[in-house]
Order: sequence, then structure tokens, then C-alpha cells
Amino acid sequence: MNIAFLVDAFGNRKESTTITILDLAKELSKDNRVFIISERRKGFRDCESFNGIKIFRVGLKIKRFPFSIYNKIFAYVFAIKNIEKKYKTKFDIIHNFSASPLPALRLLFFKNKKIQTFKSYPRRDSSRIFYKALNKVDIITVATNVFKKRLIRKGIREDKIKIVHSNINMERFKPRDKEELKRKYGFKGKKVILYYGNEYREKGIDILYRAINEVVKKRKDVIFIFALRHKTRKYGNEKFLRVITEDIKIEEYVAMADLVVLPYLSLKSTENNPSCLLEAMACKSVVVTTELEELKEIVRDKKEVMMAKRNDFKDLAEKILFVLENKDLRKRLVENAYRKVKEFDVRKIAKDFLKIYNKLIT
Repeated sequence: MNIAFLVDAFGNRKESTTITILDLAKELSKDNRVFIISERRKGFRDCESFNGIKIFRVGLKIKRFPFSIYNKIFAYVFAIKNIEKKYKTKFDIIHNFSASPLPALRLLFFKNKKIQTFKSYPRRDSSRIFYKALNKVDIITVATNVFKKRLIRKGIREDKIKIVHSNINMERFKPRDKEELKRKYGFKGKKVILYYGNEYREKGIDILYRAINEVVKKRKDVIFIFALRHKTRKYGNEKFLRVITEDIKIEEYVAMADLVVLPYLSLKSTENNPSCLLEAMACKSVVVTTELEELKEIVRDKKEVMMAKRNDFKDLAEKILFVLENKDLRKRLVENAYRKVKEFDVRKIAKDFLKIYNKLIT
């Protein structure tokens, strides 16, 4: 089977979307031919091969309107035709990944079997007209029923929508010796509390930062680590906080952490099955997160994770302390979470998509 993945931005291999799509493409490529087509980005080659997957970046260097519309839609259409001609093949499946419905409209220009995957909510909402137009796509996948209901309200037919989870590479994110990693990175004797990702307000990093003072009033053996892709502000509290922006082996830091704290205000600009959540679960690190409907659909409070009230730094601090002070609870959470996260393993998710692909082409 020949499969084309269309992706808005594919480059920085620290970004969760890049990681999960590349892992999925690699798994599918064991028995199929997978190409990735993305928009041209400064600093990245127009054509490269990574892990055996051909990656093409297309479009004009001019970003302003109306050239941006060409880059988002028509550049992909021409790229598919050129690749089919160059490799003397035809794509069985065109699979588009995006947060907004506007880039998904490029699917309407193809006669091939078409799938749209919404991995996250868009930063800015789009017109209902754009969503309704996607009823011409064969299948639309989302990660949660909460997201499915949202799309139905936007005018997409229920029978078009299927639930397929986001994937995680459990060969990369796996349990390791926490104490050995703490010695390696200079945190011996500390309880390591990790946040990693972006500084976007919706990620809740400000809430966590405010919670630090509440936690250290009662626990002096903790060290908070913020592993950030970019830092745009100054942070104090150097005695209890380390801010890291350089490249690190994030899988080792996640496995080292006693707690991974994800204080989301919402899942806007975050995968509906957040990668950080799944990665921590796969590494057997306790997760403290917030009471969001999407998260309640995939994990249970006090069963696989500990949930705090949204946008409440005092409650977040209380939950962090409660978990730190209850060894039996920590053990129960990580074991339950590890069993649960197997449902998101990339090998299973690839099979889920293959079932959809095969049903469409037969």
C-alpha cells in the first residue's frame, strides 16, 4: 500500500507532532510505502530520508497572503502528483494531519481515498463552513469522544468520525533505574518533579511555578526541573528549580522523574492524548495533571494519575505533596498507568489505522 502523510509543519524532532507522526510512519512502513509531505521550513532540507521514510518539504518561501494559501493547499496537491509521477506509483491513501480544518481542505482536491486526523484543537477557531466541507473526506479521526462531539456540533456527520488514539513509542520511553539516573545528572537524594514542553499559558506552567513555594514549605528534598523548548522569561527560586533549554535525552529525564506535572488549563495546541502524559506513564513516572474532560476520558483520577483542580496552584501543590508522601499510592498509580498506556503503543495504533485503510480500499 502507498500512503502519503500530509503535515503542516514537520521538522523539529523535539516537537510531539513530528515525533508521533514519524513513529507512526516508521511502523506502517514495515509493510507499506510511506511518504511525508510538509510545508517548506527554513533550516530544513526540501528532500531527505529519515529512518527510511522519504520527507518532502514544499511551497514558496514567500509566506504572506495569498502565497500562504498556495503553500497550505495547492503546493501539496502538486507535490503528490509529482511524487506519483517520479516514483511511477499511485497513492492508495492520502492521510492529512492538522489542528485546523483549513489545511484539511487540500484533501478535497484528491480523488484518492482520504483521511483527516485532528490531533489537537486549533489555536483559533474556524468557520463552520470549513468543517462541513470535510464531510467529503472518507474518514475523520480524533483521539477522544469529547473532540468527536465538538466536530459534530461543527457540522461534521457522526458516521464520518472514528476514535483513534495518538501513539507513543514504548521502545524509546520505558522504565529505567531512577536512582542511577539521578546520580548521572546530579540529583542524588532528591525527589525530582519534572515539567517539560512549552511555556504557552494553556500548558499551565505559571500555575506550577506558583505551586513551587507551597511545596517547598513542607518538602526541602525536592528539585523542580522545567525542560523547555524555548525560554522567554526569567525564573527565580534557583535553590529548588532548574530550567533547561538545551538538547537533552528527554526520555531519560522523564524516566528519572518521581513526578511529571502537567497542569493544563486546556488542551488547546496540545494533542488530545498528550504525548507528555503518555510518555510519563510509559516510563513509570507518576503523573499529576488537571481535571479536564478529555483527560478523564483516557485516565482516571487516583487510579492512573492524580488530578488537581484546573488553574488552582494551591490544590496542585497539595496533590504533589500528597503523592510524594504516599509510597503505596505512587506504586499503584505507576503500575495502573503502565498497563493503561499499552493501549497507545504505536504498534497498536498503526494496526488501527491499517484497518481503516484496508476497509477504504477494498
